[in-house]
Amino acid sequence: MFDVNDPRQVTMFPELDTSISIPSITTQPEFNQALDNLIRISDMGAFVHLSISGIEKSYTLNIGELGIPVDFLRLGDPYQPRTIYLFPQEMRRQLQKLSYGIKAYFNSDNSMQTAFGPFLFRQHFQDWNLFLADEIELVEKTIRKLLGKQTYSRFFIDHFKQGYNLFRQAADITAPWEFSDNITLAQIRNCQDELVSELESLSELTPTDIHYPMKIVGAKTLHIPDKMVDYLKQIQIVSFYKTIHLEHLTNSRINSVDDIKLLIEKI
Repeated sequence: MFDVNDPRQVTMFPELDTSISIPSITTQPEFNQALDNLIRISDMGAFVHLSISGIEKSYTLNIGELGIPVDFLRLGDPYQPRTIYLFPQEMRRQLQKLSYGIKAYFNSDNSMQTAFGPFLFRQHFQDWNLFLADEIELVEKTIRKLLGKQTYSRFFIDHFKQGYNLFRQAADITAPWEFSDNITLAQIRNCQDELVSELESLSELTPTDIHYPMKIVGAKTLHIPDKMVDYLKQIQIVSFYKTIHLEHLTNSRINSVDDIKLLIEKI
């Protein structure tokens, strides 16, 4: 048995709870009022939670904060943090447009915008479900079209090389590092497999290792798939309906959408 203490959730049996900070409904009239309001809200619609993640991929490299001996680096270079994106800017804009296309569904005809997210009117539930399913399919088809035929692999290798070449540019003649002129996908995979199998973290990598730049960038890009099929699996488009928790519904009367809007402004 375990406790889940969510301050947004009502405690129906406060005498059984070890926390005194969780709000609760303590009288039958309060419960009846809150439940009646909850039913009225549900009859009108529900708030929609929409989460789109995994499309944008990047890593940040800050050579100046890796603890590299100063005599390994060229003097005078600023070595500012650098964020390196998997896709070029134009490609990122095309992918962002897919997200915007999903969010653009909500308008004044089918929903009400609130601080809790869009409140979708009940008669549009089925239409939203069908729309979202079509958009998810469109996202996958568009990505396959944009990134197929080894295009994704080329982007992956290129964004790896950008970090790798930062080390090449920063390295002084005293640095013991060896650099390859032609990084391949197989080399990257072998490097990352070794990091995983040896359980090596960034802090455990030593600057005196001749393959230090390769290993650092390998560790930085472990979270980014090297295959398009795995990249697609990491894209998550999640939507679910939610409503107002009962503890907020005890001292009000919900009869219209405007009442819901006013209640949200008070919370």
